[in-house]
Amino acid sequence: MSNLVLLNSTDVSSNTSSVSVTDVFTTTHNFYKIVLTNCTADTSTNDINLRFIDSGGVVSSSQYDYACVRMRTSGFNDVNATSQSSLTNAFGQVNAGLGSGAVGYIINPAISSRTFFFGKAGGMSGTETRSFKFIGGLSSDTACSGFNISVGSNNLATATIRTYAIKAG
Repeated sequence: MSNLVLLNSTDVSSNTSSVSVTDVFTTTHNFYKIVLTNCTADTSTNDINLRFIDSGGVVSSSQYDYACVRMRTSGFNDVNATSQSSLTNAFGQVNAGLGSGAVGYIINPAISSRTFFFGKAGGMSGTETRSFKFIGGLSSDTACSGFNISVGSNNLATATIRTYAIKAG
């Protein structure tokens, strides 16, 4: 028996700069899994960013702290950032015509506590593989009901976003 409960499946099939998945986090569960598949962009390499949604809408103020490592064929680099407007690269990067995928986990989003995210992503950019490991979250105690995925520039062309609750025990 699986401990995963599918809460939402959202397909992106035309260019969009942002996708919101609303009303998926409740106090019934504390742990959630987000899976991105078949993710492509309309043009060159784009960051895939994550923001949370609270009672006021998408939290886009400087309330995000994170650390990530980007592993590329040409070398590695790490980023540590505080007071940001999103979890930049939470789901890696995506390129035109070259698919990427990602998985992320969210802890305690629906209670007025710190919401944490950790995940990993992989894909191609040109002739180079790009993989990401990521950890971050909100720096304030905020109850969240959903999330927003946006790209740093340009648009997502395709993606499937599945949100699961993880049942305890």
